[in-house]
Formats: sequence, C-alpha cells, structure tokens
Amino acid sequence: MTDGLPIHGIPSYGADRLNERSVGGDDNDGSAAPREAMNWQALTGNFYCVDVGSRGGFDDLPTLRPWLHVYSVDADPAAESMPQRFASLHHFSLALHSSQGEMGFFLATRPSMSSLLEFDPIAFARHFGLMPGSEHWARALAPQRRQTTKTETADRFFRSQKLDRIDFLKLDTQGTELEILKGAHEYLSAGKIAVIKTEVSFLPVYRDACTFSDVDRFLKEQGFLFVDCAFYPDAVVAESPATAIRGMNLHEETRFSAGGDAFYALHPNNYRGNDRTGFTVRSAVLLNQLGYVSVALDILNNASFPPDRIEALLRATAPVDPRPRWKRALRNHLPPSAYRGIQRLRRRLRSGS
Repeated sequence: MTDGLPIHGIPSYGADRLNERSVGGDDNDGSAAPREAMNWQALTGNFYCVDVGSRGGFDDLPTLRPWLHVYSVDADPAAESMPQRFASLHHFSLALHSSQGEMGFFLATRPSMSSLLEFDPIAFARHFGLMPGSEHWARALAPQRRQTTKTETADRFFRSQKLDRIDFLKLDTQGTELEILKGAHEYLSAGKIAVIKTEVSFLPVYRDACTFSDVDRFLKEQGFLFVDCAFYPDAVVAESPATAIRGMNLHEETRFSAGGDAFYALHPNNYRGNDRTGFTVRSAVLLNQLGYVSVALDILNNASFPPDRIEALLRATAPVDPRPRWKRALRNHLPPSAYRGIQRLRRRLRSGS
C-alpha cells in the first residue's frame, strides 16, 4: 500500500500531518507490545485503520500501536489528530459522505459534537428533557456556526490512499455514519473491510440522523456479524451536572439511548480476497483486543484455523491495560458511585470550576 498517491480522476488528499513513527517502545505512552507466545505478526502483518470523526485521537487498540497505520479523517479543519505513536499516522481534513459535493457543517459548542446534521433541540427535550445534566448536554450540542465543506465518498478516499484493505474502520460523525457506509459500498461489497466500530443512536438528536436499526440492517446485508453495542455510563454521569432542561420538580433516571458504539465483523465466508488466513487472524486479533474473545474464537474455529494454535494466538494478543496501576485499582475496587464522584471532582479541578 502506498500512501497519498493520486490515481486517475481522483485527487490525492494531502495529509495535513504525516507522522511516521518507529516501532520502538516507550513505557509511558501506553503502546507496550502484546505478550508474545508465538510469532503472530508473521500471520497478520501490519494493520490498516481508518478513523472518521477523529477529533481527540485514536485511542482504540493501544497495545497494537506499533503495528497500526492510522488514517484519521475529520470534517473540522481545526480537529488535528493528536500526536501518538503508531507505525504511521496520516491526518486529513475531509468530510466523508455517500456522494461528492458540498454540505453545511454545523460547528457545535462542544467541537466533538459537530456534524453535517443540525442538532434537533425539540427531539432532545422530548426524550431527555428531565434527565440530570440534559441542560448541559443541550448546550454542548447547540450549533454555534455553519460552514460549507466539500464531501467525498469513502471508496474514492480509500482508493486515493491506495488502501487495498481496511482492517479496522471507526466512525464517529454524529448521525451520518450510514451515509459514510453507503459511500464505502465498493470496499464493503469486495470484502475489503474487516471490523467496524460505529457510533449509533437509538433516539436521534440530530435532524435526519440514522439510527441503530438502519446501520444494523445495512451492515448485515453486507455480510457482517453484529458483535456488541457498548455504552459509557461513567463518562455521561461524570460530566453531567444536575440541571435538567425542564425546570420541574420531576426526576428521570439517566439513560444512554442517545448514543453508543456498535461493533461488527465481516464473516470469513464473505471475504473475497486471496489472503484468507491473514484476514481471519487480523480480525480475530482486533476482536480480541476489543474484548470480544468469544467472537474471535468463533471466527478462528469457523475458518479452520489450526486448533492447537488458537489459544496461543489469543493469549499472545490479549489486550494490556495501558492505564497506571493506581487508576486500575480505583476502577476495580471502588463502588461505581464513588468512582464517578472522583471523576467529577477531577474534571472540576481541571476546568477550574
């Protein structure tokens, strides 16, 4: 794969940042290599990851960083990729969608909540108006200004970067994830995308946003297996002050149906390339790193991977928690309410409020 080379009729999107990194270790950056009990790298080679909606950096797969080639994409020109240690890092200011053209981009109060879709405050209040912290989240979602941005399809972008395959595709674009997937139809149909992590919503708070059922139906039609849907109650509660939008003496428990992350894996039977062993092992290693060991085991079994090597592979590529030991101890031993209280206190101290 050659990075950044033009092909006929498609521009080469110049990387705003091209950060080639050596594979050397650094004990303090969370990129310690997985424990090795076999030469699994000879089976996988490097991993190619595309992170769409990349503000804040690519935090997934921390113990695989020395083998990751990361292509980070964000529609906001101000959203530079965070400096991290990878095999290579390439950042692009670009909006991916189902077609080429121009669209309005709504810059929200909290930049990470900016979107090609406009925030719908009526729908938000309808579903979450009495939840603690809803006033805070509504302010964060509110658009501050609108700017015009060019859009490109994922297929054309992938081809422009000479990406023969994408091992891990991550989407976090506040409601346009299905349109991006539609724009990747060529790569999806050819079985060139292995594992997908996509933000999903069950109750959309952006106008015309896709929902989980839309994404789920589309990806299953492309031969993908649904793996899991993850929610993040600690993060939501830790950032939520008590004020609700509707000033009534009523209370509603915090819910998380406005957003989560869904995980999908292409079934090995739907892979159409020549390197079936490499595809299977890479998918299993990624799922193992994400914590889905049972699915990784099932994929290896169904692909007729040698049974005597399966356990060794999964043990060798088990994730290593990059957090300091004291953080892991707090997380593992404190009651959830106490842990969330410490998170809230740390955030207040950092913000000076």
